[in-house]
Amino acid sequence: MTQLTPTDSQHFDFVFRSSSDGMISASASGLINRLNPAAAGMLGVTLEDVLGRSPLAVFRNNPALVNLFTREGDQTLDIRLPRHRLAVGMAATLENGERMVILHDVTERRELESRREALIRAIGHDLRNPVAGITGFADLVVKSGPLNDQQIKFMTRIRQTSVKLYDMASSLVDLAWIEAGMPLDHRPIQLRDVIN
Repeated sequence: MTQLTPTDSQHFDFVFRSSSDGMISASASGLINRLNPAAAGMLGVTLEDVLGRSPLAVFRNNPALVNLFTREGDQTLDIRLPRHRLAVGMAATLENGERMVILHDVTERRELESRREALIRAIGHDLRNPVAGITGFADLVVKSGPLNDQQIKFMTRIRQTSVKLYDMASSLVDLAWIEAGMPLDHRPIQLRDVIN
Protein backbone atom coordinates (compact mmCIF):
# COMPACT_ATOMS: atom_id res chain seq x y z
CA MET A 1 0.00 0.00 0.00
CA THR A 2 1.34 3.43 -0.94
CA GLN A 3 1.64 5.94 1.91
CA LEU A 4 0.40 9.48 1.34
CA THR A 5 3.01 12.19 1.63
CA PRO A 6 2.08 15.30 3.64
CA THR A 7 1.48 17.14 0.34
CA ASP A 8 -0.74 14.32 -0.98
CA SER A 9 -2.69 14.39 2.26
CA GLN A 10 -3.20 18.15 1.93
CA HIS A 11 -4.41 17.72 -1.65
CA PHE A 12 -6.82 14.98 -0.58
CA ASP A 13 -8.13 17.11 2.31
CA PHE A 14 -8.66 20.07 0.00
CA VAL A 15 -10.57 17.99 -2.57
CA PHE A 16 -12.57 16.27 0.18
CA ARG A 17 -13.64 19.56 1.79
CA SER A 18 -14.31 21.56 -1.39
CA SER A 19 -15.94 18.97 -3.67
CA SER A 20 -19.56 19.54 -4.66
CA ASP A 21 -19.99 15.75 -4.60
CA GLY A 22 -20.82 14.22 -1.24
CA MET A 23 -18.10 11.98 0.19
CA ILE A 24 -18.46 9.63 3.14
CA SER A 25 -16.05 6.99 4.35
CA ALA A 26 -16.43 4.18 6.84
CA SER A 27 -13.56 2.43 8.58
CA ALA A 28 -12.77 -1.23 8.04
CA SER A 29 -14.77 -1.89 11.21
CA GLY A 30 -17.83 -0.32 9.56
CA LEU A 31 -18.09 3.00 11.43
CA ILE A 32 -18.34 6.34 9.62
CA ASN A 33 -15.08 8.23 10.03
CA ARG A 34 -15.30 11.05 7.46
CA LEU A 35 -18.06 13.18 5.96
CA ASN A 36 -17.49 16.20 3.74
CA PRO A 37 -19.66 19.36 3.83
CA ALA A 38 -21.38 18.46 0.53
CA ALA A 39 -22.52 15.08 1.90
CA ALA A 40 -23.71 16.71 5.13
CA GLY A 41 -25.78 19.20 3.11
CA MET A 42 -27.17 16.56 0.73
CA LEU A 43 -28.20 14.21 3.52
CA GLY A 44 -29.27 16.84 6.05
CA VAL A 45 -26.91 15.58 8.77
CA THR A 46 -24.02 16.98 10.80
CA LEU A 47 -20.64 15.50 11.66
CA GLU A 48 -21.86 14.95 15.21
CA ASP A 49 -24.84 12.95 13.88
CA VAL A 50 -22.70 10.43 11.99
CA LEU A 51 -19.08 10.18 13.14
CA GLY A 52 -18.30 6.95 14.94
CA ARG A 53 -21.70 5.41 14.13
CA SER A 54 -22.63 2.67 11.69
CA PRO A 55 -24.28 3.60 8.36
CA LEU A 56 -27.26 1.42 9.33
CA ALA A 57 -27.80 3.40 12.54
CA VAL A 58 -27.52 6.76 10.77
CA PHE A 59 -29.23 6.03 7.45
CA ARG A 60 -31.76 3.32 8.41
CA ASN A 61 -34.46 5.18 6.42
CA ASN A 62 -32.33 5.11 3.27
CA PRO A 63 -31.73 1.41 2.42
CA ALA A 64 -30.00 2.17 -0.89
CA LEU A 65 -27.39 4.27 0.91
CA VAL A 66 -26.91 1.57 3.55
CA ASN A 67 -26.42 -0.96 0.73
CA LEU A 68 -23.54 1.10 -0.65
CA PHE A 69 -21.75 0.66 2.68
CA THR A 70 -22.60 -2.99 3.29
CA ARG A 71 -22.23 -4.64 -0.12
CA GLU A 72 -18.92 -5.98 -1.36
CA GLY A 73 -17.06 -4.59 -4.36
CA ASP A 74 -17.79 -1.54 -6.46
CA GLN A 75 -21.45 -0.46 -6.45
CA THR A 76 -23.51 2.23 -8.16
CA LEU A 77 -27.08 2.96 -7.05
CA ASP A 78 -29.64 5.76 -7.23
CA ILE A 79 -29.94 7.34 -3.77
CA ARG A 80 -33.01 9.30 -2.67
CA LEU A 81 -32.06 12.48 -0.83
CA PRO A 82 -34.18 14.74 1.38
CA ARG A 83 -36.27 17.47 -0.29
CA HIS A 84 -37.16 15.24 -3.28
CA ARG A 85 -33.62 15.19 -4.62
CA LEU A 86 -31.75 12.30 -6.25
CA ALA A 87 -28.08 11.33 -6.35
CA VAL A 88 -26.08 8.62 -8.02
CA GLY A 89 -24.09 6.88 -5.31
CA MET A 90 -20.83 5.10 -6.08
CA ALA A 91 -18.98 2.98 -3.54
CA ALA A 92 -15.70 1.12 -3.42
CA THR A 93 -13.55 -0.54 -0.78
CA LEU A 94 -10.09 1.00 -0.52
CA GLU A 95 -6.85 -0.96 0.03
CA ASN A 96 -6.91 -0.16 3.77
CA GLY A 97 -10.39 -1.69 4.12
CA GLU A 98 -12.25 1.62 4.32
CA ARG A 99 -15.47 1.89 2.36
CA MET A 100 -15.73 5.16 0.37
CA VAL A 101 -19.08 6.43 -0.91
CA ILE A 102 -19.43 9.34 -3.33
CA LEU A 103 -22.82 10.98 -3.96
CA HIS A 104 -23.35 12.97 -7.16
CA ASP A 105 -26.58 15.02 -7.20
CA VAL A 106 -28.39 14.37 -10.51
CA THR A 107 -31.76 15.92 -9.66
CA GLU A 108 -31.69 18.71 -12.24
CA ARG A 109 -30.27 16.48 -14.97
CA ARG A 110 -32.93 13.79 -14.45
CA GLU A 111 -35.72 16.41 -14.34
CA LEU A 112 -34.41 17.95 -17.57
CA GLU A 113 -34.29 14.54 -19.25
CA SER A 114 -37.82 13.79 -18.07
CA ARG A 115 -39.14 17.13 -19.38
CA ARG A 116 -37.38 16.64 -22.71
CA GLU A 117 -38.88 13.18 -23.11
CA ALA A 118 -42.35 14.49 -22.23
CA LEU A 119 -41.95 17.35 -24.72
CA ILE A 120 -40.89 14.98 -27.49
CA ARG A 121 -43.90 12.74 -26.79
CA ALA A 122 -46.31 15.68 -26.67
CA ILE A 123 -44.97 17.28 -29.84
CA GLY A 124 -44.95 13.99 -31.67
CA HIS A 125 -48.47 12.94 -30.74
CA ASP A 126 -50.18 16.34 -30.54
CA LEU A 127 -48.67 17.69 -33.76
CA ARG A 128 -49.19 14.69 -36.01
CA ASN A 129 -53.01 14.70 -36.00
CA PRO A 130 -53.55 18.40 -36.87
CA VAL A 131 -50.91 18.22 -39.58
CA ALA A 132 -52.62 15.15 -41.07
CA GLY A 133 -55.86 17.16 -41.04
CA ILE A 134 -54.25 20.02 -42.96
CA THR A 135 -52.96 17.58 -45.58
CA GLY A 136 -56.38 15.97 -45.89
CA PHE A 137 -58.21 19.30 -46.31
CA ALA A 138 -55.64 20.46 -48.88
CA ASP A 139 -56.41 17.29 -50.87
CA LEU A 140 -60.16 17.97 -50.56
CA VAL A 141 -59.83 21.56 -51.80
CA VAL A 142 -57.99 20.37 -54.90
CA LYS A 143 -60.74 17.77 -55.58
CA SER A 144 -63.65 20.13 -54.89
CA GLY A 145 -63.52 21.96 -58.18
CA PRO A 146 -61.37 23.77 -60.71
CA LEU A 147 -58.58 25.97 -59.35
CA ASN A 148 -56.53 28.58 -61.14
CA ASP A 149 -52.77 28.18 -61.50
CA GLN A 150 -51.95 30.33 -58.45
CA GLN A 151 -54.43 28.41 -56.26
CA ILE A 152 -52.96 25.10 -57.44
CA LYS A 153 -49.47 26.42 -56.60
CA PHE A 154 -50.63 27.46 -53.09
CA MET A 155 -52.38 24.14 -52.43
CA THR A 156 -49.33 22.20 -53.63
CA ARG A 157 -47.14 24.23 -51.26
CA ILE A 158 -49.55 23.63 -48.33
CA ARG A 159 -49.56 19.91 -49.03
CA GLN A 160 -45.76 19.67 -49.36
CA THR A 161 -45.22 21.59 -46.13
CA SER A 162 -47.78 19.59 -44.18
CA VAL A 163 -46.31 16.29 -45.41
CA LYS A 164 -42.85 17.46 -44.29
CA LEU A 165 -44.25 18.43 -40.85
CA TYR A 166 -46.07 15.10 -40.57
CA ASP A 167 -42.85 13.19 -41.34
CA MET A 168 -40.98 15.26 -38.72
CA ALA A 169 -43.69 14.58 -36.12
CA SER A 170 -43.54 10.88 -36.99
CA SER A 171 -39.79 10.91 -36.36
CA LEU A 172 -40.43 12.46 -32.93
CA VAL A 173 -42.99 9.75 -32.16
CA ASP A 174 -40.43 7.12 -33.21
CA LEU A 175 -37.79 8.75 -31.00
CA ALA A 176 -40.20 8.80 -28.02
CA TRP A 177 -40.98 5.11 -28.72
CA ILE A 178 -37.29 4.18 -28.74
CA GLU A 179 -36.47 6.24 -25.61
CA ALA A 180 -39.37 4.61 -23.77
CA GLY A 181 -37.70 1.24 -24.41
CA MET A 182 -40.57 -0.09 -26.50
CA PRO A 183 -39.85 -3.10 -28.73
CA LEU A 184 -38.68 -2.46 -32.26
CA ASP A 185 -39.72 -4.39 -35.32
CA HIS A 186 -36.56 -5.48 -37.17
CA ARG A 187 -36.96 -6.26 -40.85
CA PRO A 188 -34.46 -6.78 -43.65
CA ILE A 189 -34.29 -4.01 -46.23
CA GLN A 190 -32.80 -3.70 -49.68
CA LEU A 191 -30.19 -0.95 -49.49
CA ARG A 192 -30.42 -0.50 -53.27
CA ASP A 193 -34.03 0.68 -52.88
CA VAL A 194 -33.06 3.12 -50.10
CA ILE A 195 -30.15 4.48 -52.15
CA ASN A 196 -32.30 4.85 -55.26
